[in-house]
Amino acid sequence: AYNAFMTPSGIMFINLGLLAEIEDEATLASIMAHELAHYWKRHALQRFVKEEHGDFRALFFKGKEENQFSISNEYESDSIAMGWLLNSGYSIQGMAKATRIMALLDQKRVALSDSKFEFKESTHPRADKRVLKLEAFIKTNPDLKEGVDFLVDENAFLNLKSRAKTQVLKNHLANNELNHCIEKSFKYHILD
Repeated sequence: AYNAFMTPSGIMFINLGLLAEIEDEATLASIMAHELAHYWKRHALQRFVKEEHGDFRALFFKGKEENQFSISNEYESDSIAMGWLLNSGYSIQGMAKATRIMALLDQKRVALSDSKFEFKESTHPRADKRVLKLEAFIKTNPDLKEGVDFLVDENAFLNLKSRAKTQVLKNHLANNELNHCIEKSFKYHILD
């Protein structure tokens, strides 16, 4: 799956499906900065403490108040991550690329679902809204310094991405998800 998350104890997880989808280090750096921002602002810890103190509403009743709390956490983490990304030397476009991938995956899920309604916000803002906010920020700040897509090692990144794609296909086969395997095989073949 295209996913990454940070635990309350500071352990970051990045799914292979995410590594298989992104195109450059700047995109990975933006995702990591976003997750680090969640940790820095203690978003997951706040939720954990609520649940430990018996406030299980977030677990069982995904109400509007809890959703707004989560959505505002996402926007806050996006904002902090943008600042860090700008100071890192990576291109701010990495964050826009990461969010566009989420928007495309959301559109695909809606297209494949039985009900043809748009994706509703739950714990995260809709990806298309995040894309618009990012693009508006970039447009209204033309003096942003240009960063680069690769700072560490482009070849090492592309090797990691290739290995992630292979493992994604192996996982689909192992789980007997043949349609997903065939679809991703064609996608990877066409893109590469």
